[in-house]
Amino acid sequence: MTPTTTHRLPGLDELLDPGSLRERVAAIADERGTVVGATPFDLRWEPDRSARLGVRLTWQTGAGIAETLASLVLGDAVEAATEGAGATPLVDPPLGPAFARLDGALYVAFPNDRTLSGLSALIDAGRAANRLGAVGAPFAARALRVEKRNAQVRTVRWKPDRRAVFELEQTLEDGSRGAHEPRRGFARVLPVAELEPCVARWRAAATIAGVAAPRVERVDAEHGWFATSAAPGSALAAEPGQATKRLICDALAALHAAPAPALAVRDDRRDLAAGERALDVLAEAAPDLAPRSRALGARLASALGRLAPVEHVFRHGDLGAHHVLLTDVEAGGREGEGRMPERDTARGQISLIDWDHAANGDPHADWASLLADVRGRGLSRGWILRLAEDALGARFDPARLAWQVAAAEARRAVQALHQGRADWLSRALDALDAGERALAGLAESAAISATPPAPPVPSGAG
Repeated sequence: MTPTTTHRLPGLDELLDPGSLRERVAAIADERGTVVGATPFDLRWEPDRSARLGVRLTWQTGAGIAETLASLVLGDAVEAATEGAGATPLVDPPLGPAFARLDGALYVAFPNDRTLSGLSALIDAGRAANRLGAVGAPFAARALRVEKRNAQVRTVRWKPDRRAVFELEQTLEDGSRGAHEPRRGFARVLPVAELEPCVARWRAAATIAGVAAPRVERVDAEHGWFATSAAPGSALAAEPGQATKRLICDALAALHAAPAPALAVRDDRRDLAAGERALDVLAEAAPDLAPRSRALGARLASALGRLAPVEHVFRHGDLGAHHVLLTDVEAGGREGEGRMPERDTARGQISLIDWDHAANGDPHADWASLLADVRGRGLSRGWILRLAEDALGARFDPARLAWQVAAAEARRAVQALHQGRADWLSRALDALDAGERALAGLAESAAISATPPAPPVPSGAG
């Protein structure tokens, strides 16, 4: 492989351009196939300093198309990453090298991620079966054994240096009866220091009746991963029927009923700080948008001081349509076809998943996050506002909801950039527009409420 000769950090357009990326990894080769494409899928970027880019390589082989995941380290971080690369044994990917020094970059193939030490234990289906069947697993108490044959592990998501998610399909065998029980679940790998608080969030969610969160089934504290059950259902993909709305309303009302004693507080200041960080990144990535980005951050900070206090309760922390799973729910009516049915007529189940960011805080933030996500997907969202009013009841504060929507849109302004999408700029503009509209609506509401009533007109006047 060509040795590292320069640490120049490419511009964003070059980093995220598939053609330029394909040229950058041209030295990656394997006699069993040919690289025919390179697509970015994750980006962590420090302007003028360093970048870590997740890359999906597409190979043409004799058997068809195959893929390899890898990360590219560029800029100032190359030397530090190179020094530590040999600290642990490398795992060879299906195609290509595990590690390579390129011109101006360091290539590290999945599952070689020093920050996520549990990857190597889970990437192999047999080893994953051994880990899941270890003493203490919940199904061990039922005298069930995890079979190694037919076990499958599928990589669902990998964010280099931060986390990975695997889908696990296995079979549990009852030796006394000769019975076989299919099992599907997920395993999440995190930096070891983040494991304990993350597991606490998932366990707290599983205690809330009516939410149907996945259960934590196995924790490997040494390697930084935990396994959960799989929640049934399909992700929310369109405006649901009335019975489904009732169930969503009930699930979030149950979640927001009280704080979770085991969890930390994420207050308004932390919500603001997350939005400000995203807007600062946007200002650096797109200097032409810097005035708007910084103005929106300043308006968010100013408006926060005028909000009424709120009781902190358990909240999801990152609620989107893809975190709401629907199972066997009555179709019901569409928006505008009357009131929601009573609770005892709604059938089916709502499951909420992905509790990595759960905390105690403002319940309006969950509804705002869902509103922003649904808007970004181009779906109607008026029904979500009505559900929020119904679920929160006397606690519903339209000013708080508007502020949280603006904060959620601010955080979304760099979401597409972090996903390595070529259209990140247009999506950033879309989120900026939405955040500005939310704050404009908040300001308009405040002005109306602050206007004193007009004096009565004397009788006979005019």
